[in-house]
Amino acid sequence: MPLSQILRKNSHVLWTISIIQDQNPEAQTKSEFAEMANDVLNTNTINRVTLCLADNLQRYRLMIERGLSEEEAIAECQKMAHQWYQDNAVELEKLKDAKKLSFLTWEEFLAWPDRNETLKKLEAWYKENRDFKNAIDGRVRQAGENLSADSKISNPVQQTELLKRYLFEECAFQKFAASKGFDYELYKTPHCKAMRLVKNNIDYVPRGFFVEVNFLQFNPSPKRQHNNGIEKESFSPVFRKSHTRDAITSDIPIPIKFAEFIEKTLQMLQPKEQEKAIEALMKFTMQEILPLYCTGSSSNLKI
Repeated sequence: MPLSQILRKNSHVLWTISIIQDQNPEAQTKSEFAEMANDVLNTNTINRVTLCLADNLQRYRLMIERGLSEEEAIAECQKMAHQWYQDNAVELEKLKDAKKLSFLTWEEFLAWPDRNETLKKLEAWYKENRDFKNAIDGRVRQAGENLSADSKISNPVQQTELLKRYLFEECAFQKFAASKGFDYELYKTPHCKAMRLVKNNIDYVPRGFFVEVNFLQFNPSPKRQHNNGIEKESFSPVFRKSHTRDAITSDIPIPIKFAEFIEKTLQMLQPKEQEKAIEALMKFTMQEILPLYCTGSSSNLKI
């Protein structure tokens, strides 16, 4: 299974791609995109694909690293996007023929009438919800650590402000895209915790829609760094320095992969069906799994 979970039949998938060719020229383009496209083409349950280049989102990083104005940074983002379309024309034609490929642009999101209000709500949630605040702050901290040492904007306060704007915009996009009725969002690697919190909040994403999916072969290692006892999530390639494919080969243990598979499968169901599925899983666990423990252990099991 090339994707992280089984998709419903006749699914409409939004495929989101980051433009970071200035940092990693091979990221999600050319041979790597061809490999991804082949996985999508071979997934029979995908009926339609809408592709979105998260190009202008990168303006915040370019503003920090190159000292550009917002307008100048957007112009650079568009240059990379134009090159990306040229580099991947063959695969895009295949997707048009087989998966009814269409496009959603970041400009459409920036022009969305509810964008500012959604950003305000996310900022309020950041102040009120400790989990969301910690997720945003942790990702900003790691992003700052991965910025170039010779970034034109070196003031950490200014860097933090721009990186927060990046992340809040990335989270607000979730509500915008979910409003389009996509069944799934496909990305190269798993989303960060802040994005997952937004996806699981019905104020932004309705249950059963816009479920997260990623390519299994690009999943990063689950190893986590610890700083003063605080777990730090690995960053998606948006903020990373250039790296080789081998450096991110998945070594996730099978039990963890299976648990994630169960979790993602349950998310596909409506609330009533989720209850039935959980009841069936509990029954199976009691009847089939726990006896394996009991036969292999002399200790008394207490539930």
